[in-house]
Amino acid sequence: MNQINMDFERKVLLKEYEKVSQEIILYISTSDKVIGIGILILGFGFAYGIKENLEEILLMIPIAVFGVYFYALYLLTCLFSLAGYRKSLEEKINSLVGNKILLWDSEIWHKYLYGFTVIILNIILCILLLFTILISLVIAFESYGLKGLIILLIINLFFIACLVEAVRRMKTSFKKVYQHSKAAIK
Repeated sequence: MNQINMDFERKVLLKEYEKVSQEIILYISTSDKVIGIGILILGFGFAYGIKENLEEILLMIPIAVFGVYFYALYLLTCLFSLAGYRKSLEEKINSLVGNKILLWDSEIWHKYLYGFTVIILNIILCILLLFTILISLVIAFESYGLKGLIILLIINLFFIACLVEAVRRMKTSFKKVYQHSKAAIK
């Protein structure tokens, strides 16, 4: 490849890298807002449902929590996919330059972003979900008997299974997109 083509390829790759980086920032900003607002609204709904003794609201809170979680997982899957693509761009740019000038995806983020705080946040979110499910199951049993409890339990188990699958897909999205884009960028 001649020098003009290599310079052009570097410029195009750097521009694409910058564009993907901006998209990642947008997804992070959006997910922060959605999760924050979602949990705030759920908290108000939960408090209002308890204060006014509105069983219908308390029965539906877990479904709303699942909705917030699924949307957050969708955003995180998009984010991880973009990060996988960006890593392949980073590696290609570094190989064209002949030096590691871009380090975030290959050297830094995975060493510092999965720490104690992320684990605690996930534990808190799981407790929140389990707490809302438990309360809705108790209300379903008290209000509708065993039949209501079983129906709501089946619905919640279905959503839990879907949530586990969504987490699995989110966790594999980075690697899949990275491998695919790395092969395509050659």
